[in-house]
Amino acid sequence: MRLEILGTDNYLLFINSDKLFSVDFDSKEEIIGLVKEFIIKIQDLYCLNMNGFYKIRVFPNKVIGLFMEIEKMDDIEYEKNIDLRIIVYLNEKFYLKVDDFDFVPYNISSIYYMDHYYMNMNDIEEILSLIEYGEIVYGSSLEDMLQKGIKIKNTEVF
Repeated sequence: MRLEILGTDNYLLFINSDKLFSVDFDSKEEIIGLVKEFIIKIQDLYCLNMNGFYKIRVFPNKVIGLFMEIEKMDDIEYEKNIDLRIIVYLNEKFYLKVDDFDFVPYNISSIYYMDHYYMNMNDIEEILSLIEYGEIVYGSSLEDMLQKGIKIKNTEVF
């Protein structure tokens, strides 16, 4: 589990798939219940004083885990309470962004865009061995890359 504090009351939370071994990634209700549990855990673990109305965007992936974007929307009516609006994006595309073409596995298609190579994470068998060399990209940050990028097929064996 990794928490990144982006600013006052804005967070990114990643939960590794190792911690989610019995989760049904196709069930929005189960994911929503899990998110509520993790919000309580991070408040205690990181001594966060979260109160107010929060919008949480959840991006589940069976291979790598859960990504959550947590954003405080309002705190006027919530002195000591927390209210959550949880939105689960099933079937979201996840890409691994790397700087060097040498990290693109043989027989995998990638997209070249703005000096980076993007690989669909569902196409890579040994994804866990490559994650440390790149950045996981998902959501709205993929739109330009998918529209304007150049598709490349790695057919060379080194």
